[in-house]
Amino acid sequence: MILSAGLVGACGTENNSAADNNPPANADNVPTTTDSSTDSVTPITILPPDPATAPAVNPTITLVSPGDNANYLQGTNIPLSASALDSDGSIRQVEFYDNGDLLGTDTSSPYSLNWSDAPIGSHDIHAVAFDNDGLSAESATHRIFVNQDSAPTTSGTLTVYPVNQEIQNRFKSDRFAVRVSQNGSTQSSFVYQSNNNSDPSWSGTLDYMQAANHWTTFSFDGSVDVEASRLDGNTVHTCVVRPLALDIQTRIEGNSCLFTLDQPAKVSVEIDENNSISADINQIGQITKQIVKHPLFVFADPLEASLPKATDPGVLYFGPGIHRIGKQYPLANDTQVYIAGGAYVIGTFISAQSNPSNITINGRGILSGIELTETDTEYNQWRNHSIDFSSGSHGSGLKIEGITITDPLRSCILSYNPIDIRHVKLFSWNQRNDGITAGNNSLVEDNFIKVQDDNIKLYYSNQIIRRNVIWQQVSGAVFKFAWNLTGTVQGTQVTNIDLIHSDAFTDYSTVETDRPDMYSTKAIFSAMGFQKDAAFQNNSFNRIRIEEKNPLRLMSLRMSSAFSGISGAATWGDQDQTASKLIDNLTFENIQLAGVPYKQSTLYGNAGGIIRNLRFINLKVNGTAVASEAGLSSRNDGIGLLIDGNVYNITFSY
Repeated sequence: MILSAGLVGACGTENNSAADNNPPANADNVPTTTDSSTDSVTPITILPPDPATAPAVNPTITLVSPGDNANYLQGTNIPLSASALDSDGSIRQVEFYDNGDLLGTDTSSPYSLNWSDAPIGSHDIHAVAFDNDGLSAESATHRIFVNQDSAPTTSGTLTVYPVNQEIQNRFKSDRFAVRVSQNGSTQSSFVYQSNNNSDPSWSGTLDYMQAANHWTTFSFDGSVDVEASRLDGNTVHTCVVRPLALDIQTRIEGNSCLFTLDQPAKVSVEIDENNSISADINQIGQITKQIVKHPLFVFADPLEASLPKATDPGVLYFGPGIHRIGKQYPLANDTQVYIAGGAYVIGTFISAQSNPSNITINGRGILSGIELTETDTEYNQWRNHSIDFSSGSHGSGLKIEGITITDPLRSCILSYNPIDIRHVKLFSWNQRNDGITAGNNSLVEDNFIKVQDDNIKLYYSNQIIRRNVIWQQVSGAVFKFAWNLTGTVQGTQVTNIDLIHSDAFTDYSTVETDRPDMYSTKAIFSAMGFQKDAAFQNNSFNRIRIEEKNPLRLMSLRMSSAFSGISGAATWGDQDQTASKLIDNLTFENIQLAGVPYKQSTLYGNAGGIIRNLRFINLKVNGTAVASEAGLSSRNDGIGLLIDGNVYNITFSY
């Protein structure tokens, strides 16, 4: 007879005495029962489980090779191996998979496979073990990267970045070609294209926006001749290269526009663009703008230094080709992510630790969100930024250099930690696609930004922001000072900025419940809400050139806002009249507007907040210096500056 331990007590008579509940063990320590008729002790033998009736146990498996995040060159052997065990039988076979596709099977230990024809790109590798009972187990997945075994095309001090056929088929411009020449050698520089996929319910009619972005990237030293050609073969009639401050002279030859660059630059080449669009906007009036439909951006970067190798320790290397990494790919501290020219990485990155340190993302390739989607929960949680270093605020050694970010799900770069951002190019089409938010003590220089919401958020202190080229699209501000700001922001210097276009047409004034004439998020300088004890103070703006001849509005600063729109009601900023909220001691020097804004600037010290000590030094509008508040004007409002609430000491000089 076989009895489980639980049945022994169940067969006897209940007895609650201490002695009966704790009987002594016999010499052999064998459990016993007492026969009530004879009072004799009968040994009970407990046998091991019957293999015929015991449940079978799943095998176990561990993927040994390749290691997670390993890099390989195309054409090399990739060793696949796994360790598999079965405690109640034997392993029948182990299967190896790439992105869900079977690569091969091994039926004997050690379980391994050599993979020699892995295509370029990212691969998710896992193994599955099957035992003699037909049960299986799956290993963890390791992601690896296979890169093209080729270098960029370099001639002297000029480097271009060829792409593979898949990228050509999907992302090649159907409108432009670019060739670059140096020291008698001419090379083609691949031109990418990103079509406008904006949601009209957010951006308004797409008539106010570009049909597509076209761009090319190369690196050089010295000087380089650039030839931008129409692919349709039609003769070029006009060609303008911005920023105009660079004074780049062009010449036209047939279907091409030619010019020379003698230093690194981010320029917009506008060929045969003469698209005048007019609209009568509610509470704004008649507005006419010149909308560039197909800009060609030439990103002429400095030569790269200290290029990593795919096999270097601590390097996550993306060579030419398309790589799909998914959303929120975690980056550990002390990691370098290198996105080579010709690489197209689809996904987003996020720091794996709070207060991230010593993470670099650099190269001349592309980080894109083109195939990504997000759930409503993710959308509401404000996730899936292209690069997310927002965990903590005391990190160090963060750098982003040289890459292009396009078609993001959310913000392009979000960091609450100090970070250096240099020679980065940002494109976006949709709502909440902000450009850059950088933490205290950050450096943001020599970048190009063209996004569909706020371009640069100035929510942290002691930043240096300089030599950036910006294109304001139909939504958001160029510089956002506050949107439910908390704490104090001070000591930031913004210098030498070229705003080459401002496409903002409409505003949200019709749904602002308190002084709609004092509301605008679509201004060059904008603040929308301050929480208790928040302050934006002791910051300066110098040498900002606004080439747009038809800007919507220069400035809109207010302390609190109550908004009611199609998506519901929202309040930004503390409505408490006694709560301290402050904008103080701001300097705007050498600000140049090429044209008169359509709408007046507004300063609204509402909800008990205070705006004071704003100095405008050498502000020029349409070539005329503004010496007083009365010297400002607007096309549709008459006056150029509307002030209300607690606003003090606004001065103009030149």
